[in-house]
Amino acid sequence: MARATVKHGRRLFSTNHIFMISGVIELAIGLSIVSAQSVPRIHNQSGYQYLSPLPGAALVTRGTRIILRPGKVLDQKSSVDNRWIKVTGSISGDHQGRLYLASDNMTVVFSPQEPFVPNDTVTVTVSKGWKTSSGASVPPIRYVFYVSPKTNPIQKPEEVWYTNYYVSKEVYTKEKISDKTRSGKVSLPTDFVTLNITGNNPSPGYLFFAPFVFPDRGTSMSYMIILDPGGKVAYYQRDFDPYGNLEVLWNGNLAYYWTASKLYYIMDPTYAMVDSFSMVGYEADGHDFRYLKNGHVLMLAYDRERFDLSQSMPGGKINTVVEGFVIQELDQNREVVFEWRSWDYFPVTDATDSVRIADSWLDYAHCNSIDQDADGNLLISCRNLDECTKISRTTGEIIWRLGGKLCRNNQFRFVNDPLEGFTFQHDFRRVGQNYFVFDNANNHVPPIPRAVEYRIDETAKTATLVWEYRYMSPVKDSHQGNIQRMSNGHTLINWGGSFWEDSDVRITEVTPDDKVAFQMDFGKNRYKTYRAFRSDWHGQAKVPYLVVEQNPDANVVILTYNVFGTKEYPAYNIYHGYDPEPTTLLGTTVQNQVELTNLAYGNHYFRVTALDSNLQETGFSNDVKVRISRSDVAAMGLPIPMVYSLSQNYPNPTRSGTTIWYSMPIETYVMIAVYRRDRGLVRVLRNGLQPGGYYSLVWDTSEVPPGDYVCRMDSGKFVKSITIKVEH
Repeated sequence: MARATVKHGRRLFSTNHIFMISGVIELAIGLSIVSAQSVPRIHNQSGYQYLSPLPGAALVTRGTRIILRPGKVLDQKSSVDNRWIKVTGSISGDHQGRLYLASDNMTVVFSPQEPFVPNDTVTVTVSKGWKTSSGASVPPIRYVFYVSPKTNPIQKPEEVWYTNYYVSKEVYTKEKISDKTRSGKVSLPTDFVTLNITGNNPSPGYLFFAPFVFPDRGTSMSYMIILDPGGKVAYYQRDFDPYGNLEVLWNGNLAYYWTASKLYYIMDPTYAMVDSFSMVGYEADGHDFRYLKNGHVLMLAYDRERFDLSQSMPGGKINTVVEGFVIQELDQNREVVFEWRSWDYFPVTDATDSVRIADSWLDYAHCNSIDQDADGNLLISCRNLDECTKISRTTGEIIWRLGGKLCRNNQFRFVNDPLEGFTFQHDFRRVGQNYFVFDNANNHVPPIPRAVEYRIDETAKTATLVWEYRYMSPVKDSHQGNIQRMSNGHTLINWGGSFWEDSDVRITEVTPDDKVAFQMDFGKNRYKTYRAFRSDWHGQAKVPYLVVEQNPDANVVILTYNVFGTKEYPAYNIYHGYDPEPTTLLGTTVQNQVELTNLAYGNHYFRVTALDSNLQETGFSNDVKVRISRSDVAAMGLPIPMVYSLSQNYPNPTRSGTTIWYSMPIETYVMIAVYRRDRGLVRVLRNGLQPGGYYSLVWDTSEVPPGDYVCRMDSGKFVKSITIKVEH
């Protein structure tokens, strides 16, 4: 009897063979990935409610877990007895592993000790010995799946760009320094995002968003930002690589995604990182993350494979990279208890006619949201299919497909919608008895984005428009966007952005009668935010957060630091060194932002602590590195000094703080300390090994009584003192 054949990286053809061999059901199914044939339903045929990978599945990741759900409550003891399961790779051989019974007592997960290898054909055999809780035997089964031929993940072009950009910035940083900016009691970096806010009737709560600029549109920094109910900055975090999906979880913690690590992070209300989430066998994507109330999480990954599309699609080539996606549900123990892959259910030819193959690259589905419906099943949005899909969380089968204007598989009729559906949508969500869709409107004429609310009749297959709110004008190539309905009936709409146009209004909040209660834009630039949310929040940091900006052309380094929250800290200690986690005190200041000039070549590390009203010191802030090379110092007109020097401080006399300059021609151990003639040592300002170069430091004199002080520099070969006069 012939088995189905699958040729990796080429066209895949659907066949379906079921064999009875010694009472064992044998399945060999090659799922159609390129052709538009319907995907076979195998669960009832096999006697199993859910299997992952599907029998005959192709392009399976090397690190896959094998998930078995017979549809009955299982016997706990036999479910973790490895004797009834055998997993064998055609290349990798037999695989030992661990069996795990999920908390539903209906799902068993086999985790191989070693990953499979590229092009492996894996045979899963379940024999007698596995029991249900009633003592009945679980049906034996044998089936195969096929491992992807790729040896490493295929990177998308902008991800390569992100990586190179991040590495180069780590080595050498050049940023534009502008006038200092402040927002209430929070000190802001000089490149902070412009926030223009209008409207005086927003809902209660804080606003959460993460503005960024696409990498091919400039070199602006990315931020996570929280605004308080009055529109003032309450928190921010800054990096070269974009953040995403900053939102408050049901348990009171914060979640966000960082593109550099491809992880989701969890922060508690002190802004301390308490957890992180990754996927099994895939790199997590930032489009969505759902933290469910049972402690499970839903995560999304993009999976890229190579296909021969030369005969299947216009513009297709023999070696086209096609981008599919994978959804995983991880339980409290980070075990995969459910996995759903676009390769198994959406043929590549489901992509709309408006999706083009560019540079041998095809993002055929582009899943951009996951949600849980009221009945526990899954809702997903696929932009490039023009489709919102409901998926059974029990079996993985598609329940229905709600299609926009260009969708090839729409099962619904739109009612009361003058545009007859959405196009290139985002953010498909359940809201009360209805469903939200953010309609990016790319294929509407004119292309005016809108927030849309539908009432869906799953039996009659109708989608009735009950509410919409449109953007003020057409937007070319609108992308991103989300909608949030709040308890007071207001609706928050994030309009996403455009690849080609500068920013106008980015976030709007409207009342139930469509009056604007709040609007915000990012100025005339290309900042955008993938999502925005308004939520209750009570955050109070325990340590400062530090940002260091560098402008080598002016030989200036700006340190900006805050302890986010309502608690006030009247002073800060600044620490500096030439290795990570510096402990040498540079000085104490009452300012939230200071400038340092004439730094020597080499690596410089900074940390900050805060002092409360009782002079109790907090823990250290984050550790930030700045690098200046010899060539950079010379290019600034600051050659490596030929002699040691200690210059007179300025200002002198000083009332609150003063700057001291010194230099060394070679790497030297140096101590700079302040003394008072009648009291001895007052403060050690610097004590350690430093490369040759020009230096400055700040002494906060507000902590000492008026009088004359001596500042002494001792480097062994060079000793010099200056007099500093303090007045109050």
